[in-house]
Amino acid sequence: MIAFHVGNVTSQISIKKIVLKYGTNALTYADEYVHINKKRIAEIAQIAETLYARNIEAVLVTSGAVAAGMELNRLLERPDDDNAIGNLAAEGQIYLMASYQEALMQYNIGACQLLVSAADISRRGELIKRRIKDSFEERKLTIINANDALAAKFVDNDYLAARIAVLCNADYLIMVSEPGNLGSGGGIAKQKALKLAEKHGIKAAVMTHTELEELIQNGNN
Repeated sequence: MIAFHVGNVTSQISIKKIVLKYGTNALTYADEYVHINKKRIAEIAQIAETLYARNIEAVLVTSGAVAAGMELNRLLERPDDDNAIGNLAAEGQIYLMASYQEALMQYNIGACQLLVSAADISRRGELIKRRIKDSFEERKLTIINANDALAAKFVDNDYLAARIAVLCNADYLIMVSEPGNLGSGGGIAKQKALKLAEKHGIKAAVMTHTELEELIQNGNN
């Protein structure tokens, strides 16, 4: 069981499937240029291990490919040009996934990547579900990101995560952001994602990484 808090109301829900979405601002820090936060990646891997130990099927929807590309190119400011952003995503996605893979290996968990578009969910939903199910059974974490390197229009990962949660019939969708409220970047997108999840009976929330850690650690499944 995991305690789910909405305002002053607390309810206990049994979790079998959960979708975690990490935004770029929860995965990075900056000094002279943007960096992927390897400590945070390691903590996500630890959360995955905790969920596996409780036999909870988890899917990770991650942003950060463009930011990873910015680190490799020592950039502090995100380019305005869509082509330049696509190039950064193409380069950065490899580095981002390698970071996840390295961290997950510490817990003997594999990493499986799915780069998807909104059309993929509509047209290839059953195949996506099969990949997620097979990965879980083989102790591998499915990590999903929008395919920004080839996207004609950049996909919002909050709404993508909600669609994945609906597709998988997840019990819980958590969007991790800093400072962890709708007033931060992407508030409108998060509201849209929350509404879609709740429309399909999925518990959904926006919280910080620290709040997620506390939620997972305090849960007693």
